[in-house]
Amino acid sequence: MKSGKRLSLVTQGFVACAVLMAAFVSEAEGTGRSSQDVSRSENTDVGVTPVMLSLFTPVEVPWWHSAWDVSGVRFCLPYGSCRDLSGLDVGVVTHATSSCGLQISAVNLVDEDVRMTLSVGGLVNTVGGSYTGFEIGGLVNVVNNDAQALQVAGLVNVVDGSFTGAQVGFVNVTSQAKDAWQIGFWNQGEEFDHCGQVGVINFANDMNVGVQFGLINVIQNNEYPCIPIMNCHF
Repeated sequence: MKSGKRLSLVTQGFVACAVLMAAFVSEAEGTGRSSQDVSRSENTDVGVTPVMLSLFTPVEVPWWHSAWDVSGVRFCLPYGSCRDLSGLDVGVVTHATSSCGLQISAVNLVDEDVRMTLSVGGLVNTVGGSYTGFEIGGLVNVVNNDAQALQVAGLVNVVDGSFTGAQVGFVNVTSQAKDAWQIGFWNQGEEFDHCGQVGVINFANDMNVGVQFGLINVIQNNEYPCIPIMNCHF
């Protein structure tokens, strides 16, 4: 009975090795194609899978398409890349073109938009497009476009576009904010509308309606730009 179990484990190991070898061979064959063929493959050879295991893209299961959309679960051990991800994304470094669901890894990378997602990055969450959801970053959260979110980071939160929600971190930075709060040591923004800042140093270039609580409070467009303890503009 025990020998049968050992044989079963050995068989499974051979199958796993065969899968990985096939992935390596597939990639080696792909590198021999012309750049024109590669471009065409990237545009047309796209598959959809409910489960993906990536050791280091393109060493992944399944492997028979040049690009994948994942609707289900993906494991990136340590790194994986796909196009659209809908579902659960777990690993060390996860990379997707767009995402919707739950991300849990050391580093979450999304090139374009993130929709209704909980992103838990042990180190970093970065989004190239817009973000809607809840970001928890051990060090840094960065959104390069608009965000409707709660951002919590051990070090820095950055939204480069319009922001609605709350930022909680040592340093919080946004370009434009409406109906938003920043809570941290240093809070900074260019344009605020119906917003609040709570920290040691608070800076707002232009605040339409809002309030600041902190040691140093600066509202550039205010009659008295710098006021300790509390500053506001209505």
